[in-house]
Amino acid sequence: MPSSESSNSKKKNRADAGAAGGAGHSHGIFLAVWALRVLCGAVFIFSGWVKAIDPWGTVFKFNEYNQALGVSFPHELIVAGAFLLAAVEFALGVMLLTGAFKRLSAWVLAGFMAVMTPLTAWIYFTDPVADCGCFGDALIISNGATFAKNLVLLAAAVLLVLWNRRVKGIVKPAIQWVVLIFSLVYPLVLSLYGYTVQPLVDFRPFAVGEPVSDAASVPEPRYIYSKGGVEQAFLADSLPDDGEWTFVRREEPAKNAKGSEIAILDADGDDITADLMDESANGMMLLCVSEPAAHGISRSHMANQLYTYLDYRDIPMVAVVASDSIDAWAAMVGAQYPVYFADDTDIKTLVRGNAALVYVRNDTVQWKYSLYSIDPELLPEEDNNPGDNVISTITPVEDNNILMYLTMAYIAVIIVIVAMSLVRVKPAKLRKAENKAADSH
Repeated sequence: MPSSESSNSKKKNRADAGAAGGAGHSHGIFLAVWALRVLCGAVFIFSGWVKAIDPWGTVFKFNEYNQALGVSFPHELIVAGAFLLAAVEFALGVMLLTGAFKRLSAWVLAGFMAVMTPLTAWIYFTDPVADCGCFGDALIISNGATFAKNLVLLAAAVLLVLWNRRVKGIVKPAIQWVVLIFSLVYPLVLSLYGYTVQPLVDFRPFAVGEPVSDAASVPEPRYIYSKGGVEQAFLADSLPDDGEWTFVRREEPAKNAKGSEIAILDADGDDITADLMDESANGMMLLCVSEPAAHGISRSHMANQLYTYLDYRDIPMVAVVASDSIDAWAAMVGAQYPVYFADDTDIKTLVRGNAALVYVRNDTVQWKYSLYSIDPELLPEEDNNPGDNVISTITPVEDNNILMYLTMAYIAVIIVIVAMSLVRVKPAKLRKAENKAADSH
């Protein structure tokens, strides 16, 4: 009997040890899965969100890739691809972060990385584009860093394919489709606004409040002197002359708050950016056209209507066009306003969209809008009230709080869904049995 009891005791101990080991193993997988969900989910949410904010940036990047590959696609197809990519990336990130569609989201992530990793390897080794555009203009990283990032995400995707189903998410399977729908609609709405009006967040140089001309963008250089081991910066008109200071170095300022500038050239090729900005004390309208061939008759009519409206109020308006023959373009569209040249990349950096408006005052950007997003009824062709200046009352898209309202509404929906999932509700049969037992007593 003692030997039998001893044998049973050993078996029990081994079983307990196995259970403890299994519990530890499960706990490790639980932590690993949630760490991978947070990592991959955060990356894809951020990537999809910045692409949704600025769909034009994705369109331009697609065009760069197409040029490097020697292929071309219709503009409408490229725009649809930009919208779809932003929505899928954002929704996939949310699915991963909440643990919804555990099997599907892991396989979609793996498929996504199986395509993107070789693509970024090609970009890293051949350098066909300056950067991949993964995070738009919000976060520009090198091609090497992009390749390394995707290798990490690919490894994470493989582990999630293996483990993701073992760990519950924070959204019930019965209502996870609601999270998916709202996570697709939210970035699509942002993309639509960013494409037709302007991005709700401007990650580029020349944002609202920043100068346009290089002269205004560049502050004076600073001269660093040292005294008693302590360095101090001086401007040219306040250099120390007491002999106790020792010159150390000269620091050149950045040309723009974000390191960029634009050159507006006349027909002779002279840079007139600073001269134009000198005339902007009371306001100036820049009509920016990055693709002159797409600027049709209807747009030309509205541009002339806007010019007439502004001219009656002594507000100058000029067109900045990416065309080698600005005179021929002006004649083709019947432009009543002066037309100047700028590089298409500079124009696309200054403002998004083709035929877009930038309102400048004192060489400072006041607002940006697509030409078509301005209501033409605000610009009557026969106007006898020059004191009524609608243009000066327009506010930047960032001041309209559209992004805040959309984001708050989306987050509120997700919070409600998660809260509903975390609340435990007893099955109807169990509640009925408990009520019956209570009645019997």
